[in-house]
Amino acid sequence: MARTSSRVWWSRPFGSTRPTPPIVGRSPHVRRVTTSRLRSRWRSRRSPSILPRSTRSSRPFSRAGAQRSSAVEAAVAADRSAGHRPARAAGIGDAAAIADLVRRAFSTQSRPTNPPSSALHETASTIADHLTRGGGAVLESGGAMVGVVLWMEEDGALYISRLSVDPEHRRQGIARTLMDEAEREARRRGLSRMTLGVRLELDDNRRLFRSCGFEDVSLRSHEGFSEPTWVMMERRLTGTSSGS
Repeated sequence: MARTSSRVWWSRPFGSTRPTPPIVGRSPHVRRVTTSRLRSRWRSRRSPSILPRSTRSSRPFSRAGAQRSSAVEAAVAADRSAGHRPARAAGIGDAAAIADLVRRAFSTQSRPTNPPSSALHETASTIADHLTRGGGAVLESGGAMVGVVLWMEEDGALYISRLSVDPEHRRQGIARTLMDEAEREARRRGLSRMTLGVRLELDDNRRLFRSCGFEDVSLRSHEGFSEPTWVMMERRLTGTSSGS
């Protein structure tokens, strides 16, 4: 244990000839060290690493908000890494590749349909005929076609058909990108409605179209079936000048 000095120290105020009463105890050096420590502690409490109140965020930390931001950043990064090109108009020269993609996509649907889809029998000739009478858009990645959508104007609406995504490129936003392209085409033509048909068994497809703004309009049945087999869905577009 350190020994306390018992020496008597006299101090004289500046400009005074009278000494102040003696201070008994530790030496002035020890007292100065103590004062410097106090000053050090005081400075540490006002460390510049602590932001002033005016620069702190007034919004409380939100874990849910941080998770949403991370999800958005991940989705953007995934889309960039996928290397998808912007959708382009489908041409007659794409007919064979479109027919192959449609057959592969419809053969791997989440559930079998009854009757089987006519899309399984598409050929380059049938696709070329559709493109001649209507149109469509395709999306490519790495030089290969990974998505397609066809359309045709019917009853004052743009009828959407053969929306197909390569099985190895699903859940990458391709279907939604193609539906956005179909909407742009409908608006370009001045149409106020978009329609499509989907099998009742394909719940995933119906959810996708509902998320794109489509609603059930009427139940339909294929020839030879007494019960409904598919549903007609419709989306009304705002801001178009068509009188339909």
